[in-house]
Amino acid sequence: MQTGTASLKFLTALLLSVPLWIGCDGCRHDSSDVEVGGKKKTGPVEEFTFGRTSPLPSGGSVASDAIKPGHWFSLRQPVRSNKDDQRGALSYYSSWADGPSELASRGDKLAPITSERPAVLPKGRTKQFDLRLLASHEPLGDSRRIATYGYFSSPSSAATPPRTDFLAMGPQEYFFTILTQRPERFATFQVADWVRPPIDENAITSVASNYRIVFPRGKGLLALPDTMLDWTSTAVLFWDDVAPSELTPDQRRALLDWLYFGGRLIVNGDVAVAELAASDLGKLLPINVNGMTDLDGESAAMLIEKWSVASDDSIVTTAALARNQATRIAVAGDLRDGASVVEGTHGLIASRSIGRGTIVMSRFDLTSDWLSGWRSRDSFFNAAILGRPARSYSFDSNGTRQTYIGSLNSPSGAAAINTSFRLAVKDARLSSTVSAERDEDDVTPADETKSETQWDPAFRPHPVAGFGSWRDDSDLALRMQSLLKEQAGVTIPSLRFVMRSLALYLFALIPLNYLVFRLIGRLEWAWLSIPILALVGAAWIARTVSLDLGLARTQSEVALLEMQTGYARAHVTRFTSVYNSLSSSYEIRFSHRDSAAAPAGIFQGSNTDVSPVTFRYGYSDGPSIHGFTVPSNRTRVLHSEQIVELGGSINFTSAAISNDTKSNFTDCYLIRKTIDGTVDQARLGTLDSGATAKLRWTKSLNTDIADTTNAMEHGNSITTPLVTADSIPIGTVRMVAKVVGVIPGLEIFPSMPQQNNSTFLLVDLEHLPQNRSQGDSNLLPTKRERDVILLNAEDDETTVKEITVP
Repeated sequence: MQTGTASLKFLTALLLSVPLWIGCDGCRHDSSDVEVGGKKKTGPVEEFTFGRTSPLPSGGSVASDAIKPGHWFSLRQPVRSNKDDQRGALSYYSSWADGPSELASRGDKLAPITSERPAVLPKGRTKQFDLRLLASHEPLGDSRRIATYGYFSSPSSAATPPRTDFLAMGPQEYFFTILTQRPERFATFQVADWVRPPIDENAITSVASNYRIVFPRGKGLLALPDTMLDWTSTAVLFWDDVAPSELTPDQRRALLDWLYFGGRLIVNGDVAVAELAASDLGKLLPINVNGMTDLDGESAAMLIEKWSVASDDSIVTTAALARNQATRIAVAGDLRDGASVVEGTHGLIASRSIGRGTIVMSRFDLTSDWLSGWRSRDSFFNAAILGRPARSYSFDSNGTRQTYIGSLNSPSGAAAINTSFRLAVKDARLSSTVSAERDEDDVTPADETKSETQWDPAFRPHPVAGFGSWRDDSDLALRMQSLLKEQAGVTIPSLRFVMRSLALYLFALIPLNYLVFRLIGRLEWAWLSIPILALVGAAWIARTVSLDLGLARTQSEVALLEMQTGYARAHVTRFTSVYNSLSSSYEIRFSHRDSAAAPAGIFQGSNTDVSPVTFRYGYSDGPSIHGFTVPSNRTRVLHSEQIVELGGSINFTSAAISNDTKSNFTDCYLIRKTIDGTVDQARLGTLDSGATAKLRWTKSLNTDIADTTNAMEHGNSITTPLVTADSIPIGTVRMVAKVVGVIPGLEIFPSMPQQNNSTFLLVDLEHLPQNRSQGDSNLLPTKRERDVILLNAEDDETTVKEITVP
């Protein structure tokens, strides 16, 4: 009887679970509430099946998916048409989970920016579509989740994918992406104390993670973004045993762009270099690979002994295992120029700076089993591989505490430690007074901005989005917009100008007009000159006060071009203002896919009186912005960013600099800050395309810099703070200049008859190496050690009570 009852329960459970194991897509998407044409319908979705929505990079599971606020990201959506071939458009937008819950209809209360791309669906075939979205900075209430909302429409059908919520990453949290076919070997990474600081098991509040480990997977394509503008939320890429051919050309190019602007690439020994060394990334590796050899066991043992924390009781055992690794394979080859051996690794770990970024390469497999029992392994990986500061641990009845030694222990300090990706236009902290438009609440407290112990004092992260986020309110962005207003605004004439102009006009109209025709003997002709004088005077006044007559349209632009020495691709940020006397709608087109744009201030509530815009992606070579509406007699500003090809690079030595790009530069100014704090300057004047200039360095003070840059033709409000000594870190050399002409890649339709622009250049010529390696001061206590500490604390308390209580 019991057997029969058990069998009946099993069959019942099996029948109830059928929808779960038939397929997640059918369960989740084939039966749901949808909204089509503004009317909600309940029942099975027969025409379309929507697969799992995932933001990139994605590890193929809901648990690994997350979105970083304030950053552009790629969203992957699988779709299948079940009845007919369909040709339509797929639209998506994102907002905090407490925001709008549904996409009611096209054009009706949409998010500030909606992404749209074409979607061609052959019947019965599942196709994956990637869209690019911008996540808002500011959370709504206490929400910690970001939701995505979609809509598919075609001439004959429409459907709404289910809303999907994703965890919002913290300001200090970034993706740690691992390219591997053996994710099981990285289980220790996911529980490492450099990923998530330790806490007491009974603690109520959680401790913020430093990294989100992701193993990108996909059917045919790795789940990675294909432009650097969507890689800003990634801090580390760990390359294990994936062949470079599994990345698309766009993904490989995006990886290189990200690396040069501050990414950290870790190459895992012999398992990674077999094919990587032969790819376009091979020439950048710290080691010039010429084959394989046996691992030097003695060097491995010395590495263990050097990087072990003093209280580590596993040193002897692990070192003995290391000495017996003669049969293990290791990478053979010499160091490349510019590469160095990480201190204390005895040649087994090499590092090389690439622009602002770093490539770290091991000669052996970092997941080897002989390292698994080494208690100092996390300390070694934290400092030698990730280049992060040393830590110390303390434990008492309140739980475990991890602190950084010699670094600022704050959210902004943690963000600076976790990622080295930087763009000056987003993150630079300028030394002189920030634009008056910045609120006092936005300024970082003095203990953070001035602290000498901060990990990277030349940069300031956004309090919600961290480093690399899309910002209209950074120090440089505010200055660029202020300069834009000066160039684009209508100049209101002063009373003095009006009176002087009126006096000159009356003088020309009466006495001067009379004298001229009296002298030529034709006084009766004097009245004929009055209309001519009136037109000339009106044209002169209109030109002087920058006042456009009639149906006027004006486009003004201030741009900053950021480059890394030795790299031909650059990041350009533009703030473009459009003014017209009558309300008009504009389309902004970009020439290539490495582009992103949004109206300035869309997340600060400053554009509530204008319509939202659509970011169209996949219709042509580059994206476009549609619905950029400018009201009558108003100015609207567009913020755009691109990765552009310059046809060559800027190459630098301490004695000379060469311009191999296709652009000409004027007002070139170089500044370097040595490790001891000494500041030198060199002014070049003009540096044309193909030219090489010798450098003459002189000692400099901030006052000298201000006097020199004030002599530049335009934009000293931008260039001066970029080259002041307090704005750049030690060991840095940079150049600022003005770019001749316009950087191509952006067009506005209909075009404006009046256009003016100013483009500035910032080149990072040299960086201080980022591997400031030092092991932890002590080890994270084990559970047994914690129990002993708590027991001793209880004994001490009991002893005190026995003494003090009668």
